[in-house]
Amino acid sequence: LSSALLARDRSRARDIAIRTALGADRGLLVRQLLTESLLLAIAGGAIGLWIGLLGTRALLALVPADVPGAVHVTLDLRVALFTLATSLLTGMCFGLVPAFRASRVRLRDVLAEGGRGNTRGGGRLRAALVVAEVALSVVLLSGAGLLLHSLQRLLAVDPGFDAGGVITAEVHPPKSKYTTATATRTYLDRLTENLGALPGVASVGAITSVPLGGGGTNGTFALEDGGAADGYGEYRLVAGRYFEAMRIPLLQGRQFGPQVAPGAPDAVLVSQSLAHTYWPGQSAIGHRIRFLGMDQYAERWLTVVGVVGDVRDRALAKPGVPTAYISVAQRPQRGHGMTVVIRSSGDPERLLPAVRAHIRSVDADVPAQLSTMAAVVDRSSADRRFTAILLTTFAAAAMLLAAIGIYAILAFTVAERRREIGVRIALGARASNVVRMIVGHALGLTGLGLAIGIALSSVATRLLTSQLYDTAPTDVGTYVGVCAALAAVSALASWLPAQRAARVDPIVALRAE
Repeated sequence: LSSALLARDRSRARDIAIRTALGADRGLLVRQLLTESLLLAIAGGAIGLWIGLLGTRALLALVPADVPGAVHVTLDLRVALFTLATSLLTGMCFGLVPAFRASRVRLRDVLAEGGRGNTRGGGRLRAALVVAEVALSVVLLSGAGLLLHSLQRLLAVDPGFDAGGVITAEVHPPKSKYTTATATRTYLDRLTENLGALPGVASVGAITSVPLGGGGTNGTFALEDGGAADGYGEYRLVAGRYFEAMRIPLLQGRQFGPQVAPGAPDAVLVSQSLAHTYWPGQSAIGHRIRFLGMDQYAERWLTVVGVVGDVRDRALAKPGVPTAYISVAQRPQRGHGMTVVIRSSGDPERLLPAVRAHIRSVDADVPAQLSTMAAVVDRSSADRRFTAILLTTFAAAAMLLAAIGIYAILAFTVAERRREIGVRIALGARASNVVRMIVGHALGLTGLGLAIGIALSSVATRLLTSQLYDTAPTDVGTYVGVCAALAAVSALASWLPAQRAARVDPIVALRAE
């Protein structure tokens, strides 16, 4: 808005000078110009409010479900009043100075200049606005670039399991109906057996909390050959062919089998990180641990029968933690809230109706929440993805405004310097020389804006450190990409005015007033 008003100030200098010479009151001229700027600002605010309404609806569709208060976000009367106040303030601030400048023109000077006006003061201010727009774009684009780079690194992380083709079904047998541990275990065995018989199902298992699902239990455990409370780790109950369904590799020993049953010696599978942490340089098979205060079996030792791969349980950005897996057959009293995992041989979405029907056929009174493991993984990084989308949207808007600002100011500058360009062409300047002059001027302003923007970004992007994964806030590749993108946008935005300048007819330009 400011650059547009400054351009109007220079282009109307002759008109205002004549009005002043004919006796127009300066205060009247200021009020007229200020009224025009306020109307422009209010119109812009109304359009911005409409765009904001559409943008808010689009962004709310992408907001993660666990963001508090997101459902209450809307553009209400308070937002409309704030937009109106901001528009009026913008019109006052950016319209008052050009209005006063325009009302102080001298008729003799303007007529002597042929209506062209002196562009030095206004040119400097317009150039400063371009530099500021580019600098702001650098800050926003750098932040967006870092977040996108971080998100790309995060999604490329191996979580320790294969989420493709896996359906999850969280079941909660009601304790009022399943009053004994035996009844709960019988229900779970029947459910996994029925689901395993479905066409297109490769394997079925269950666990108390799926990886990245936001749940789980942890606690201290003792080592038989160590102290009273030597370790701390995750505690999971599993059933069926869970590790096969999730494709978690068995690295050593064996999985649970028929030998793991009520009354048999207690067995446990441990993760690779637990084995390496507490039995470094030796096999974990045969060692014994017991969890303290976890359940009624806290005094019973669990013998390690196998070692499985690490799984990123809490978040993709956090490495796998020491985890112990116990068969629900030996802890049936803890099997009331488990998640069944079904690996399909095809598209899991097509199998969902059949899975839902089979769960109801086993017991219609058991509530079940179905999803896919891929959706669980997506939800675990939804907050980072949303932040990246939000900042990218702002960055794209800033870059668009910078391109419009560069184009508008250079287009006006070309019109202002039409006589000068005509003289240059008349004296032998080639079209390529004129294009280089205009584009070079734009790239010079862009270069200054880039330098200022990089300096600001080096400070501002450090605030994003907590949101970055395996990406430095000063990532050189991101800054190079941002600078190249803005330089290309600047060159493109200045190329059209430069082409117009190169086609100036020197005779017409020299005759123009």
